[in-house]
Amino acid sequence: MAVPVENLIPDKTRGRKNAMLPASKMSFSCPHFSPEEDRCLRLKTDCVPGRRGCVLEGKTVFAVPVEERLREKAEENRKKALRRSLGLPEVDE
Repeated sequence: MAVPVENLIPDKTRGRKNAMLPASKMSFSCPHFSPEEDRCLRLKTDCVPGRRGCVLEGKTVFAVPVEERLREKAEENRKKALRRSLGLPEVDE
């Protein structure tokens, strides 16, 4: 889930310095997202919100860091390519 940085408020309940909590939850829609292909039309690659070149880059805070989601997506793509090369059916994960 993405939370705009300006919607973060100080978290003083847990005794941690500089901890921030979302003031509210948020969802978004992107004019560059192709749901049929699960791809970014702007970047012409997989949609990973917040990645370099994304309209959300630097404007939001994510529960799972962008780098981790990019690694997961790359691993998923690698597995799909391997299955295709071996002639195996695609599996929804």
